[in-house]
Amino acid sequence: MKSVNGLKRFQSFVEERRRLGDWAEYGSADMTRLSRVKLVEACGIKRSLIYQNSQVVALLRDLESELRAHGVLYARSADTNCVPQNGSTHDEEFELRLVDLSASLCQFNQYLSDVSKSLLMYPLSRPK
Repeated sequence: MKSVNGLKRFQSFVEERRRLGDWAEYGSADMTRLSRVKLVEACGIKRSLIYQNSQVVALLRDLESELRAHGVLYARSADTNCVPQNGSTHDEEFELRLVDLSASLCQFNQYLSDVSKSLLMYPLSRPK
């Protein structure tokens, strides 16, 4: 009975995600599959259900295939040069992310410099 409730919860979760289209929030770090940990937390189901319930296993397998076909998830093979739906490759996406991170680092360094300068007016008291 519990597995039936878990299956229903998982199915309604999938329906809601399809409606909202926010699958990227539930992807693994490398975006090659859905994160089981995130799914378990979001659905409020037991971890074992994702691995042991044949209906959930099949639904999840088909869902991940569908998401790969739509470019939400990347291909699992490391030697596959997957091109996501937006047309950029993994290398291009990493390069763009690196540029964003570099800009953030520059902003942080500038902020840190400004804070350091503002603290100069407060003399440090050193213990004797």
